[in-house]
Amino acid sequence: MSGHAAHNPHLRDFKYRDTVRVLGGELALTRDEHAVIDRAVRVNQAGEMAAVAIYRGQLAALGRDPALRELLVHMRDQEVGHLEIMDRHVRDFCVRPTLLQPVAAVGGYLLGAVSALLGTESAMTCTEAVETRIGMHYDDQLRDLHALPYE
Repeated sequence: MSGHAAHNPHLRDFKYRDTVRVLGGELALTRDEHAVIDRAVRVNQAGEMAAVAIYRGQLAALGRDPALRELLVHMRDQEVGHLEIMDRHVRDFCVRPTLLQPVAAVGGYLLGAVSALLGTESAMTCTEAVETRIGMHYDDQLRDLHALPYE
């Protein structure tokens, strides 16, 4: 068993170049391919969890304004949908969820609440900065996937 698989209890029975469940289909992965996907899904799940928590924190501080509440609920619900996708990827790609989930949840909530306590403009600036960084992060992950050798 590879070192990577030995540290991941979900991969106990995983055989590379065999198949991994992917949304009801099958996909053959090399060790390198699975390692890239494993890292990406683990980080993305934590990030989506933090994003949901950011909006919960912002709602706690700014949720009394009906128009702002509607916007924040809409944005939170989008992140909940993204988190559900990442949760499915964790299962489908046999990824061990990050051990830092509690840190992502608490840190995200605090970031959202503190930015919102500084005012609406601060909360929206925080949101824009986080979303911009996430987009850059996803671009990096796509580059990592494209860098994998094709057989």
